Amino acid sequence: MKASIIEFSPLGNTNHVSELIKAALEQNNISVQLVNITGNEKYFSTNNKRNFLQETIGEHDILFIGSPSYFVYIKKVDDKSYKYKNFYIINEINIINIK
Repeated sequence: MKASIIEFSPLGNTNHVSELIKAALEQNNISVQLVNITGNEKYFSTNNKRNFLQETIGEHDILFIGSPSYFVYIKKVDDKSYKYKNFYIINEINIINIK
């Protein structure tokens, strides 16, 4: 079994968690590819992120995507959601919609 982890970790906290996940998977004989796009000029300079990721990430059975949470900047709209510049996080079902 193979797993891929794509992460964006400007402060290193997400990377720390990704490394923990990677170690746990490898202990269970699952090979892991960790792709950190933080500061990756090739990723951020291309207009076709999909092609970049398809070329970079190997074949996998499990895909993890890690990113930071910036809840400090998000204000509450109602009992179930938060809004910040067309970015919604629905707490109960973990749906993210970016317009």
